Amino acid sequence: MTKQSDIVRHTVSLQKLARNIKSATETKPRTRTAKPRVTQRHHISYDPEITATIYKGEHEILSKMNMYTKKNLSRGFIRCLKTFIALHEDRATELELEV
Repeated sequence: MTKQSDIVRHTVSLQKLARNIKSATETKPRTRTAKPRVTQRHHISYDPEITATIYKGEHEILSKMNMYTKKNLSRGFIRCLKTFIALHEDRATELELEV
């Protein structure tokens, strides 16, 4: 035979479990602050000095590509870059350097 206090204890435990499940499954709205994207100048050539204004992440990618491709470069990589440019060229925007 179960005691009344055992039944109450189990009921309270089940209520707490239900509350925890409910709070864990609720979707909370994400709050994100909109930060402006940082622009930088990337040197295309140093002599004569030719620069392009690009986003910071793009600058990092180009710098890494310049570093990794100093020795060997495959024709397949060039074909992939040309395809990427052809697919995304219409979405590109002209940037101005923000100081």
